[in-house]
Amino acid sequence: GGPSHGALSDAEFAAEEAARELEVSELRAALASARRERSALADEAVRLRAQRAEQEAEEEAWHAVINGNTLRAQAEQEEATRERQLVQFCRRELARLGGV
Repeated sequence: GGPSHGALSDAEFAAEEAARELEVSELRAALASARRERSALADEAVRLRAQRAEQEAEEEAWHAVINGNTLRAQAEQEEATRERQLVQFCRRELARLGGV
């Protein structure tokens, strides 16, 4: 008969050892690949955060321009209202003085 108690022949042992070494080698390669991928993803995250910050700054600048234009338009509208009120006041005064 063959080897007893599940003992392996030298050839079987060497074949299993070689298979384990190959598996370890493949796992190390997969781990290295995963680490490279993680690093690439981290780099991409940094790039995307920077891009987002740039877009937010651009958006804030546009909002500042829009707000500035809105405030300017409101000020012009208020000035026009004051001018109309002044004209109306002057007309009333002239009418009052003309009636004296």
